[in-house]
Amino acid sequence: MKEMDLREQAVLDGIARGEARTQRDLARRAGVAVGLANALVKRLAGRGWIRVRRLSGRNLAYALTPKGMREKARFALQYMVW
Repeated sequence: MKEMDLREQAVLDGIARGEARTQRDLARRAGVAVGLANALVKRLAGRGWIRVRRLSGRNLAYALTPKGMREKARFALQYMVW
């Protein structure tokens, strides 16, 4: 299983809190460029941690999957132990 880094955690957290309406919002939250935020979204979707749905045209909706919720909780626990 792949380990999550802090940038991925920031993206997951933004999606979970509903603060991420655009990839620009995700990029700002994670402190990365928009292109890297796009790569992070694709990586997380590929792992099955988030679901990306096209609303219309260029608008996308992001949702955390149950698997993503587990990984987010696991990361938080590891962080507290560390």
